[in-house]
Formats: sequence, C-alpha cells, structure tokens
Amino acid sequence: MDLAGEGKVDEAIRRLQIILEERKNLDLAYSNLAAVYKKSGKIAEALAVLREGMAVLPWSYEIFLTYVSYCLAARDYEEVLKIFWGKKPPQAGNDTEIWNSLGVAYAGLGEVEKAIPAYEEALRLDKDYPSAWTNLGTSYLMLFQKTRDETLAEKAVACYHRSLALDPLNAASYNGLGGAYKISGRLDEAISAWEEALRLKPDFDFSLYNLGVAYFEKGDKATALRYLEQYKKLYYSGLQPAEKRKLDELMARCR
Repeated sequence: MDLAGEGKVDEAIRRLQIILEERKNLDLAYSNLAAVYKKSGKIAEALAVLREGMAVLPWSYEIFLTYVSYCLAARDYEEVLKIFWGKKPPQAGNDTEIWNSLGVAYAGLGEVEKAIPAYEEALRLDKDYPSAWTNLGTSYLMLFQKTRDETLAEKAVACYHRSLALDPLNAASYNGLGGAYKISGRLDEAISAWEEALRLKPDFDFSLYNLGVAYFEKGDKATALRYLEQYKKLYYSGLQPAEKRKLDELMARCR
C-alpha cells in the first residue's frame, strides 16, 4: 500500500499478487489489493479480487465490508441486496453500517419503502449514526415525491436535525434540510440551510441549483442568476440534454 501511495501502482499490485499466491488465507491482502485497484480507477478488478477473497474466506468480515462498500461505489445495488440476503458473515445482521448500506442500495433502486426500514434498523442498533439519520431523512423526501404526504417533510426535518446534532459539518444534511423546509413552505429557512451547505461545501451541485431556483421564486433574479451561473460553470457538461435546456431556460428568465 505504501508503494501505491508513492505512485508505484503496478509494483504494489505485483507484490500483493505474490503475497496472495503464497498466502491465500490472508484477508488483508485481498482488501489491500482491491484498494489499489480502486484507487487507480479499476473498480471492476477491485470487485473481482474481493469476490475471490470471499470465495476463499467466506467468513472474513474485512473482505465482506469492503465488498459492500465497493459495490455501492460502483452503484451495483442489486449485488448488495444479493449478498446481504444470501450467505454472509453472521455479524453482518448486527452491523449498523451494513443496514445503512442496505438502505442505500434500496434507495438507489428506487425502492424507498424498503430503504426506510433498513435505515430504521441501523438506527435501532446505533441511534448516534449520523449517516443513517441523513439517509432516512432523504428517504422521507423521496417518499414524499411519490405520495405528496406533507407530514413526511416534517419527519425529514427531524431526521436532518438529529444528523446535524451529531455531525454539524454534514453538508448533505443541510441540503436535505433545505428541501424539507421548502416542501413545508418555509422558503427563507430553506435558503439558509442551502447557504450553510455551500459554506461547508462550496461546489455542492444540489445546493447551488436549489438556491438559484429559490431566489428566482423570491423574485431576486440577480442572486438566482449568480448561483445558476456557478452551477452551470461546474456541472453543465455532465447534464443530460433536457437538463441543459431546463437550466438555460431558467437562466434566460433571470436576465
């Protein structure tokens, strides 16, 4: 791993492969090799190494945790569900991080009704896990988009406040809080939350766009345009054609 940190990725990979040829029961070597692959942008190779490790050492929790994490990074949510509900190390069922990851996988597949119980289980195991509070709040907002039940916004606000009490520097929680406030008709509070998110993370795409829309709705077109121009500068190339048209039209209305 030191070699990888020095930029000698190929040498690090070669040495770790030699170690695994000699000691196939060394779980840390699988995790380290996978980490080197992931760091060099080879997520498929990283996942292949971890699958090999799980086949050799099916009860290695080190390999299992790393595999779940990398599947989420690759957005292979189906694989996360498959291994969680299949054969897995026994301690996984009592791990807050794993239940939180399960919620992320369900949410990523659009199955928010299944994500919520997973986050709730994570918080039953550890009520002071800020990421699960943030994710639960976001799931309530996702469910609102389906049901238009405004009480879900109140639940989301409570979740984001719990997350921020535990982690005051969580920009994602401030961004979500802004969304919940806006649904509740509290636009000024939403703006304050999004501005705090940007203070913590100046290039936060969601908050930049949300502030542009919010200030436009308030009639402050100059401020709206400033945020939208910054958003366009950073993220325009990655938008879909329909998203580009929507952004350009909104910016035109601000001028």
